[in-house]
Amino acid sequence: MKLILVPILASGLFGYEIEFNREFSTKIEPDTLLANINISVKKSSEKAVLKVLGEIGNFISSTKDINKSGGNYSIHPIYRYEDNHRIKEGYRGDINYQLSSKDSDRQNGFISKLESKKRDKDIDISISSIYWIASEEKFKGTDDALRLAAFKWIKSYAVSLSRTLMATCSIKKASFSTNHLPYPMPLPMRMEAKSVDITPPTPEVKDKKFSTNPHFILECK
Repeated sequence: MKLILVPILASGLFGYEIEFNREFSTKIEPDTLLANINISVKKSSEKAVLKVLGEIGNFISSTKDINKSGGNYSIHPIYRYEDNHRIKEGYRGDINYQLSSKDSDRQNGFISKLESKKRDKDIDISISSIYWIASEEKFKGTDDALRLAAFKWIKSYAVSLSRTLMATCSIKKASFSTNHLPYPMPLPMRMEAKSVDITPPTPEVKDKKFSTNPHFILECK
């Protein structure tokens, strides 16, 4: 904590300002498991691809116990080249979702059900990454608690400083800069769904440092 003293002159009374920063930190445990899922379908016609993507998309959308976002899809033709000629072999469609849940067992169960939708080798279901984060609710709650701790500390510090300097020190300004929670690196994965018995590995939940670094200005006279 580095103090900066700035002399001031107000209402004929000499005084000074003390500026400094102080870090307040705590540990926060991530509570939400994220999984990024891609479903890829290859068929001879664009209509057949759309039919399968629609069925899988409806299944995902109808599931109520898992939060999901995304659902954007793309379809493009598949070509092979033979004797310098381009020959269309069919179409490929992809649809992507991000799943989130505070219950890893429930999410893994849903993924197993999703894998059962794979009916043939032309359907591929893969998980590109899976990792824990702190929910927005937990993030804000931790941030509010740290700010309250900081206000209590600066109020006590102003009283203590007043006694030490034999002056009257009051809080002039307090501004906050929160360091966002550093999310763990996603666990890279690629799982091809072959049976309902496949369960994706769940990464370990580890506490992360969460901090705020307020800038205080005290005015002493």
